[in-house]
Amino acid sequence: MAVPDIDKPANSWCSHVCTTGCAIYPRRPEQCRDFHCMWLIDSRFPDYWFPAKSKIVINPKLVGENAYVAFVVDPAYPNRWREEPWFNDIKKLARAGLKGLLGQKWTTVVLVGDDRIPIVA
Repeated sequence: MAVPDIDKPANSWCSHVCTTGCAIYPRRPEQCRDFHCMWLIDSRFPDYWFPAKSKIVINPKLVGENAYVAFVVDPAYPNRWREEPWFNDIKKLARAGLKGLLGQKWTTVVLVGDDRIPIVA
């Protein structure tokens, strides 16, 4: 997402990401405060999904009746999502979404900069 308050354009990795998470966490903008990475809200994601480690932010969205999960990859690590253990987890989540295994169907996409890669598992 774009965050104008910190000059972060859409589809780019935030310059405030550090090894412990967010370097400006206590004073982060409201738009950042309202965002909830799936890694933070779903305990089924292991610690290797911590965005500062994985270089991937998991962004679930519900737009009208359409749901999707976007794996937003740090452009400095464009192939990280293809590495294990992340790739296997992404495929599992995509299969669950296509089949509606968790009570709802969703689309899974990987975003690397301006590239959008649909995952059809």
